[in-house]
Order: sequence, then structure tokens, then C-alpha cells
Amino acid sequence: MQGKVNFVMLRHGSSVANEGQRFGGWEDVGLAERGIEQARHAGRLLRDTQTRWDIAFTSSLQRAIQTLDHCMAELIDPLPTVSDWRLNERHYGRLQGMSKAEAASLYGAECVQAWRRSFRARPPQLTFDEYLSVAGSQVRIPRGESLMDTQQRVLGCWRDRIHPALMSRQKSSRQTRRFVGNKGRRCRPSLSCFPFPMP
Repeated sequence: MQGKVNFVMLRHGSSVANEGQRFGGWEDVGLAERGIEQARHAGRLLRDTQTRWDIAFTSSLQRAIQTLDHCMAELIDPLPTVSDWRLNERHYGRLQGMSKAEAASLYGAECVQAWRRSFRARPPQLTFDEYLSVAGSQVRIPRGESLMDTQQRVLGCWRDRIHPALMSRQKSSRQTRRFVGNKGRRCRPSLSCFPFPMP
């Protein structure tokens, strides 16, 4: 008998970058006060389902980790957590840390809109010197990503870690609950390629 699998995706709470209308990307900013309350509210909603969750996956960015921490503070039992950089926000290249208005003034509103919404268009890439200054030994850091690039990166984590964890419990009779902290705008292109082979 196969168990039922429940899978929740949660956007991180409002960050300092969100509050300032800035491109966050891989800029490692924390949650704003509003984001902390959003995370705790999400935790209370999950607690009210009276479900015992098994495991949580999160990106390596502080806003996602803090969201998970505040969310779990509202749950009855703490969760084992897996952090993976492949769940990080889309890398916005040279736009990171820039406000939406600053980007539109520098590059033009139409270009910025295309970079944000097009599936294949990449934002201006970090220069090699800029890349070296932030990458250090983390050789996998991108210089700037399209939505397609982000989708492929997240899909790698899905195939390697999340999907096997789901399926390992689906084969048992135990009901399995998995929880993934994620970013709303990145969830949409990611979900379009997730092959959910569930009952």
C-alpha cells in the first residue's frame, strides 16, 4: 500500500529588498518586520491543519531560512531542514540591489520589463571582476539568469533531492508531508517543469 504525499510550497516573507522595491536576487538580505509576521502566520496556518510535517527544504538565502525558522516556531514539532543553493532566488546580475526605478532609468522600462517577464532573456550580466568579487570559491554562482536558467537550476534540486525524498516515503504506508520554502515568482517557472508522479 502506497502512502499519500502532501507537498507545500511557501514563498518567503517580505524582505528588506521587497520593502524597498529593489531587485533582491542573490543579495542576501533578511526579512522585514512584515515578513516575519507573514512567516509566523503561515506557520499558524500549517499548524491548524493538525498535520505532522516530515521535512523542510529551503534555499541558502537568509530570507528563506528566516521564513522557515519563524514558520517552524509556530509548529508543534521542529522539522529537519535541508538547505540547497539551487533553490535560491533568480540571479538578477547587475540589477541586484538596484531599485526598480533606478533600473528603468538606467536601462529603460521596456528592457527591464522584458528581463523580468521573458522566459529566455537574461538581465545584464556581472562583469568578470564583479563576478570574482562576489563568487570567491563558490564557482557555481551565476553572473545573471533568465527564468529558464533558474528553472533548470531548481529542477536539478528537485530531481536530486526533493523528488527522491517524496518517493521514498510514498512507497511506504505512512502518510508523508513535505514542506519547501520558496519564492513566489520563482515558483511559477519551476512548477511548470516539475513532473509530479504522485497518486
